Amino acid sequence: MNPKLREVVSSFQAGGSTIDGGGLLVENAASIIENMKRKILVILSNRLNLSQRRQFIEVDCDDQGNILKEHRLSREPRKPAYAEVWENDEGKTEMSSCNRFKRRYRHPLQKPAR
Repeated sequence: MNPKLREVVSSFQAGGSTIDGGGLLVENAASIIENMKRKILVILSNRLNLSQRRQFIEVDCDDQGNILKEHRLSREPRKPAYAEVWENDEGKTEMSSCNRFKRRYRHPLQKPAR
């Protein structure tokens, strides 16, 4: 965790508010921590058997890449709402059984860069 953010969080937990380096008054550290989460879409497919359905898994991660929550989607998402898109095309059905993932840059379901 960023040392400046750690200072803000500890100050907030102690019951006070603090001013960060930019002169901004921070009263709600939970909103800062919420912004550090990323939503990642994981696609499990089979390159050898194209008739097998693709599985879509939505993963919530923190800023260091630790998985906080994993949710299987019933169908392909329609709107670009993900920070990153990863794919495994080895025909696995579970994310825990996969050995490697390929990052898909500029995927249609990835949020546009700001």
